[in-house]
Amino acid sequence: MKKLLLSLLIIFCFFSKLFSQPASIDQRDSSGKKNGKWKVYWDASWHEVKDSAKAVYYRYTFYDHGEDVYPMGPRDKKWKLVASTETKSGGKLILLDGEYKWYDEKGILRDDDVFKNGEYVSYKWYYSTGELNQFFDYGNHWQDQTMSWHIFEYDKTGKVTTDTYVHAKGYGEKK
Repeated sequence: MKKLLLSLLIIFCFFSKLFSQPASIDQRDSSGKKNGKWKVYWDASWHEVKDSAKAVYYRYTFYDHGEDVYPMGPRDKKWKLVASTETKSGGKLILLDGEYKWYDEKGILRDDDVFKNGEYVSYKWYYSTGELNQFFDYGNHWQDQTMSWHIFEYDKTGKVTTDTYVHAKGYGEKK
């Protein structure tokens, strides 16, 4: 009986270790296209760079057979960043975590990116007059599809003009 319990304990520990390994990142599919979770690097000016040695920030994104599911566009060089987290690294790469608000030269909020442990939580884009234009809720998935998100679009009066789910494959449904 003790041998059986010891054997079961060893098997349990083995499978616990096996299945608790973090998901692989930076993998390619059989066609050589990026697929799954990847690191994306950004320089001090918030432009994407391929070389991590030139990077200051990094985050994660997900690729679906070569297509970036959660792209983050470049920011206007005139915009000012106000971050909810420390942005000085002392030479170390900074994993995006928290809220990053971008203000234009007039002091109007233009973009609001929220990350948790390097992964997108939400994104808000504003009209040049300061009203909310689009809201992407990356935590609200369509039919439990992991590479999907909920999008709201607004007119300048704040009225919702679009309320839909989008999937990396391009399909979704209006809520």
